[in-house]
Amino acid sequence: NTQVRQMVSFWLSFLRLRFASSFYAFRKTLQRRLQKVEATLRYQLVLDAEESELGLPALQELVYEGEDEDDTLAIESLLKNREQSDLEWEREQLKEMLAEMAGIDGLSSKMQVLLSTLDQRRNRRTRRMRQTVIFTRFFDTLTDIVTRLRQADPEMLIGTYSGQGAERYDPATGQMIRV
Repeated sequence: NTQVRQMVSFWLSFLRLRFASSFYAFRKTLQRRLQKVEATLRYQLVLDAEESELGLPALQELVYEGEDEDDTLAIESLLKNREQSDLEWEREQLKEMLAEMAGIDGLSSKMQVLLSTLDQRRNRRTRRMRQTVIFTRFFDTLTDIVTRLRQADPEMLIGTYSGQGAERYDPATGQMIRV
């Protein structure tokens, strides 16, 4: 089916973008996909076992709710009208991939370059860093960057702005707070 092939192609392209953005973003996407596949399987089991009265709106809420809507189109098309055995196969593949990735948590080469570049922007006398703006496409990548910057330099003053609002580092609490 041409439409299914196009949606699979879209989904793979999306995964490549996430992987290129950050390993963390890729892993989060696979985790959300696994949750949605499992939710679809649970919904199918409920329907098969009880002739449930959940209906389509409940399925959409169950399967599609989540903080990242970038993959909604692909997930909607790729979960629709899937056989239980096919979904079970995908669930096992996702679990296997996530298990294999569990031990990978070091700094990526991109993060190493970022940390090195930021260090070069630091005043050697005062240790303060010149203001720097970092752009990223995905919120998950932003989350990962902030976490790694906080680990590298807990005193670094960080501010973020995304579709989820603005936050800044509060030295008094040592936490990111909404502004």
